[in-house]
Amino acid sequence: MNLIHARHVAWRKIAEEFIVLDLSKRVMMGLNDSGGELWQQFSQARHVDMDLLKHSPSRAFVMEMKDRGLLVETETLGDLCIWPKSDESAAVSWQEAMQQVAGTCAFVPAQTPLCNQNPFS
Repeated sequence: MNLIHARHVAWRKIAEEFIVLDLSKRVMMGLNDSGGELWQQFSQARHVDMDLLKHSPSRAFVMEMKDRGLLVETETLGDLCIWPKSDESAAVSWQEAMQQVAGTCAFVPAQTPLCNQNPFS
């Protein structure tokens, strides 16, 4: 199976932490080191060997990300996924909902003020 990051997902490494944003469900999460190392690889299509995955301590992480819709199957052939060298299983360390603070019409031509003056609507 070939997997890649879903289009509605944004992520960054900030200092030593990997932050993943699920923009469709408005959830952000932090990954442990092994999770971040594994997550980075899926910015390009990666082939996941299901036989090797059965024996990997990170199997649950890959399946969780796929079940959440953060990793999706693709027809694009990718390089073989390289499992983290750490003994630590890849995992989500924390998760919380994203709150909307303000909206703007900056991307609508000729409109720059706030679309809605109530930032919590």
